[in-house]
Amino acid sequence: MSNSGFQVSMAESLKAGTRQTVQAPFGLALAELAGKHEDVVGLTADLGKYTDILPFAKAFPDRYFNVGMAEQNLIAISAGLAKIGKVP
Repeated sequence: MSNSGFQVSMAESLKAGTRQTVQAPFGLALAELAGKHEDVVGLTADLGKYTDILPFAKAFPDRYFNVGMAEQNLIAISAGLAKIGKVP
């Protein structure tokens, strides 16, 4: 997977005057990558609001997993998803 799309997304999301959070490029880039690659999934440990992963969650609700305040579980789920070919 090339990261060139990711770099473009970050540059676009940081344009002057957009008043976005520092984390906004992450959620926007993840959503863009997921649009191009069906194996991309997003996980959060109940921090979706603070990591700005919500654009991804809205665009791909079937590939978004909020595991609650269980970081150890998030790691185990990520490993399992990677084992079956997903990109967490």
